[in-house]
Amino acid sequence: MEDKLLLGKNIKNYRNKKNYTQEQLAEILNVSVSHISSWENAESYPSIKKLEEIANALDVKVYQLFMDDNDYDI
Repeated sequence: MEDKLLLGKNIKNYRNKKNYTQEQLAEILNVSVSHISSWENAESYPSIKKLEEIANALDVKVYQLFMDDNDYDI
């Protein structure tokens, strides 16, 4: 799976596991809801710094945002 698609899917999945709406995550990250939507829909990438903030907000490691379901056995 393309990195951008995988990143978007994982941001959305981890956000849902935390029971955050896009609005709540946007507020935590101090970005607009359109940024969250753009990342989740693979329309753009967050910056490296923002990736760290996303991972922290979702209680995961940055590398987990790029893991495919098939990688979870590692």
